[in-house]
Amino acid sequence: MRPVVATFLFTEPRRLWAIAAVIAVGIAYLVLVLARRRTALRYADAALLPTVAPDRPPWWRHLLVGAALLALIAASAGAARPIRRHQQARRTATILLAIDTSDSMGATDVEPTRIAAATKAARSFVQGLPSGFSVGLVTAGAGAGVLVAPTTDHRAVEDALGRLQLHPGTALGDAILAALAAVDPTGKVPVDRPAVRIVLLSDGISTTGAPDDTAIAAAVDAKVPVSTISFGTDHASVVSQGQTVEVPVDQTALKHIADGTDGRFFGGVTSTAELRSIYDKIGTDVRYIREDTDLSSILAGLALVLLLTAVATSLASTSRALPV
Repeated sequence: MRPVVATFLFTEPRRLWAIAAVIAVGIAYLVLVLARRRTALRYADAALLPTVAPDRPPWWRHLLVGAALLALIAASAGAARPIRRHQQARRTATILLAIDTSDSMGATDVEPTRIAAATKAARSFVQGLPSGFSVGLVTAGAGAGVLVAPTTDHRAVEDALGRLQLHPGTALGDAILAALAAVDPTGKVPVDRPAVRIVLLSDGISTTGAPDDTAIAAAVDAKVPVSTISFGTDHASVVSQGQTVEVPVDQTALKHIADGTDGRFFGGVTSTAELRSIYDKIGTDVRYIREDTDLSSILAGLALVLLLTAVATSLASTSRALPV
C-alpha cells in the first residue's frame, strides 16, 4: 500500500482576510505600548522610570492580550473552513471493463493490433488490482455481451480477455447498459453498494444499439462514473467484409460519455505503454477514496479556550477583562 499523503487547505480562503485585521490590531497595541514608554522616558531618568512611571500594563498582561489576539486569529482561520484532505484505501470496489470488439480494433497502427494491445494492458491492470475487488468484462461490438460478471476471481477475467473476437459494428451505449445491469440486475442502487466504475475502451463511435445519451442517463441514475479511453491513431485501415475501410480514431463520443457521467476521458492514446499508464491512473482513482476532515470545530474550540483563559485570568487579577 502506498503511503498516505495528507494536505491541508481552506475551502473559504477569502475569509482569511480577517486575520489581517487582527494582525493590524496587534501592531496598533504594540505601537501604543512603545509610545507610552517613550513618553515616560522624556520626563524621567531611566533609573527612576520604574518608580515615576511603572510599566502599565505589567508584562504578563501583554500575554493576555496576545492570547486574545491569537484567539481571534484561530476564529478567523476556522471561519475559512480548513480541512485535512487525505486518501483512504478502499477495501472493496467493482470495476467493469468494457472493450470495443468491432472490426476496427484489428487495425495495426498500434502494434501488434489495437485489440491485442488493449487486452494485454487490461490483463496487466486486472493483475494489479486488490484481491477484494470485483472485476467484470463486457464487450462493445455489434451488440453488448457480459463475458464475465463481476467476480473476485480475477483469473477468469484474464482468461476471457484472451478469447475476444472481432465483429462489425460498435454499440457503446449497449455496453454501458449491460455493465450497469451486471452490477445491479434489479435496477436499484443499494445504499451500501461498494464503489463501482466502468472503464470503456474504444476507437470510435456507436454505430448500432442504444443511443449514448440513454446510457449516460442510466449511468447517472445509478451513480456510476464511466471513464473512457480513446485508443488508436488517425491513420489506420482494416479489411471488413471484404472491403478496405479507413478507421481513424474518433474521440467525440467517448469524451461525451465521460463528461456526462462524471468520469475521466483519456484521448490520444496510441501505444501500449501509454495505455498501461492510463490503466494505472484509473486503478489509483478506484483504489483510493478521498476523505476530508473538517478542522473548523478544532480551531473554534482553541479560540474559545484562549479567549476564556485570557478573560478569566484578567478578571481574577484586576476585575477587568483584558486591561490595556
